[in-house]
Amino acid sequence: KVGHKSERLMQALAEKVIHQPSHHFSPQMLVGIAWAYANTAHHTRPLFHAIAKSLLDNIHKLTANEIASVAWSYASVNCNHYGLFDALAEASEGKWPQFSAQSLANLAWAYSTMKEVNPRVYEGIAKASMKCK
Repeated sequence: KVGHKSERLMQALAEKVIHQPSHHFSPQMLVGIAWAYANTAHHTRPLFHAIAKSLLDNIHKLTANEIASVAWSYASVNCNHYGLFDALAEASEGKWPQFSAQSLANLAWAYSTMKEVNPRVYEGIAKASMKCK
């Protein structure tokens, strides 16, 4: 852990993500950037909207834990990009057994925090939770 953050560095990376073509960053890189900015409480709406826009094109490439990470990141900064949580729900279909217990908890927290009502997500979380050890 570095212990400090450089505002100039964080802003420069945000600008790069905002202004680069969506194919410049892999979905996994975008997940990591969203998590990092949410975790450092350094966020801008344009950055999170640019990440969401790019992720929506490749949402099915995300792993179960990446889906939970995106949901957690967006809920942590209270940013609900139109259609993102619905797309995350759709991408979760068929991946429920792959979610870790922590990812299921993060996903449940994110959907409830954002007041996202999606019965398929809550049902998937409930069923997958019963199989977690």
